[in-house]
Amino acid sequence: MKIWTSSEAMADLVESLRSARRDVEQALNLSVASEGYGAGVSTWAIIYIVMDEDDPAYTEIRRYNKRAGVMEFRLKVDHRAFKEADPLAQRKLLAATVLRSLDLFDDVRVADFDADRFKRDLTQALRKNQWA
Repeated sequence: MKIWTSSEAMADLVESLRSARRDVEQALNLSVASEGYGAGVSTWAIIYIVMDEDDPAYTEIRRYNKRAGVMEFRLKVDHRAFKEADPLAQRKLLAATVLRSLDLFDDVRVADFDADRFKRDLTQALRKNQWA
């Protein structure tokens, strides 16, 4: 299992977002890399949308590609809150988005995927780092 993250963000956040995103992604991958949750999902992709305006080109998306085994989320993070936050709070904002993706997944029907165990493992990893 792999967690993959990216972002669509304003230029004023590039470095701080990259650092926070890297830390959260690494912590999550450490918790799930050697785990098998079933063949239904092999990659959990989260694209953080951190824009200072509500541009219709950057809408939230939730989609599942069965053939590739990719569950993709494009979710908004409050730009001003992220910009004004210290590094710990920035990671907490990204962690909250990860948790939100897990909640949104409840509506998706995927065969051969242990969603409950996956959710538990990610939540534990976020708590371990004091981000949740």
